Amino acid sequence: MFSTLMTVMRGEVRKTERQFERQNAITILEQKIEDATSAQAQAKQRLAGLILKERNDTRTLTSLRGQASELETRIEKALKSDLTALAEDAAGHLARLERDIDRLEKSLARNQLAVERLRRLIDAGQTRLLELKQGLSTAQSVAAERRTTADLSGDITGIAALVEGERVLTDFLDQPDVFEQMEILEEINAESAPDGILDRLAAAGCGTPSPHASDTVLERIRSRIQDEKEQ
Repeated sequence: MFSTLMTVMRGEVRKTERQFERQNAITILEQKIEDATSAQAQAKQRLAGLILKERNDTRTLTSLRGQASELETRIEKALKSDLTALAEDAAGHLARLERDIDRLEKSLARNQLAVERLRRLIDAGQTRLLELKQGLSTAQSVAAERRTTADLSGDITGIAALVEGERVLTDFLDQPDVFEQMEILEEINAESAPDGILDRLAAAGCGTPSPHASDTVLERIRSRIQDEKEQ
């Protein structure tokens, strides 16, 4: 009996809510359009920030690659001049540069993916926003007709258009939050970053060392010098 009573009460509450929404459809649509417009503006600001970061990272990456190339050339000259200690110090610096380049390349790739996804979300949101505005215009026309034909039956004053507008509004509100998706993506990327675990495993005999370690860099250059001498 209690369960049946609660079911009836929930049904009555929902019926009241729907009636309230129908009676205040214009106000609700106007507010939702305002909210959606604000969200679109925030998303565009976020996109602008991501694009700016991409450009800055690209400039930094170009600079680091140039430094690494110049440093490797100088290390080769130092080794040919038997300046081993100096070459070893430089190799350590080159290894750090190459690790920075590797991390920046991965960060740039993630940022580019985020830019592409956010662009698609903004485009889709803009299309839906325009449709919602058109629906509001229709609902406003229907409301005007109802005010001038208040003595007529509601069935001939455009109820179907209003119902369609409510359906569009419901679909719009059910969309996932753009910024929450972006935050989740950034958290996943941060959690999956390997950092130095591969180097520690390699040092313990589990797998090969990182190609950006200083010893590996130095050995690579020495091998190239030896190959040149043999030729």
